[in-house]
Amino acid sequence: MSNGRVLCLGHAVRRFSLGSGSMRRTTDRLHVGLRLWLTAVLVMSPAIGLSAGTAAREVLSQQAAADTARLHQVEAVLAVDVHRTAGTTSGEPVWVAASWTSPAGLPVQGRVPASAGTTPATGS
Repeated sequence: MSNGRVLCLGHAVRRFSLGSGSMRRTTDRLHVGLRLWLTAVLVMSPAIGLSAGTAAREVLSQQAAADTARLHQVEAVLAVDVHRTAGTTSGEPVWVAASWTSPAGLPVQGRVPASAGTTPATGS
């Protein structure tokens, strides 16, 4: 039984490498080379994809760390009391007017998210 399996494997290798026809042409070697190249590409593509993904993840992680280091959290002073508005749930933040000092020392005014029930005295 193993002899038949070896012949079958040998036949499959010969068919893959030279084709199934009885006549051989000079382009058969080119076809063999192209089949081997295609097989190598298909075998190596997962490894190439993983290495490219790892490299992209590393670059994006470094960029995210640089962006995070650039951000500064500051304390804002609310201009009004925060009340829950219609259509919002109690845990959902509400956008209200506030003022704060930027890291450069300049006064800034804008809208910030605040929890319902926050007053100007307690800050956001």
